[in-house]
Amino acid sequence: MAAGGNLGPGIGNIRLNQQERAQIVEFLKALTEDRVRYERAPFDHPSLCVPVGYAENPPGVLTPDTSAGGTAAADVWAFVPPVGQGGNAVPLQTFAELLLGVGRDGSRAHTLQQSCVP
Repeated sequence: MAAGGNLGPGIGNIRLNQQERAQIVEFLKALTEDRVRYERAPFDHPSLCVPVGYAENPPGVLTPDTSAGGTAAADVWAFVPPVGQGGNAVPLQTFAELLLGVGRDGSRAHTLQQSCVP
């Protein structure tokens, strides 16, 4: 392996200061357009049941999926309600907001709090 870790040939490390890192993050956030953020056509969808993690019991111990013969962890599923072509009145919850618990007050769409069975 190369001294730079798993970087391929011709790829070098980029040395950025904190301000440059923050600027790149803000640039990447700016790439999401409002049709996506508010799920307006063509990004509208029917209701969905999506995996959001693995069941734990007790905390820190994965629950086996008995339907898979106990060789895999059981998924936890969340309901995403249907959205028509007009989209949502509030934006989607970002991953950073999800981690911080932002949006559970209704200021964000799809906070993945309602469970479902696929």
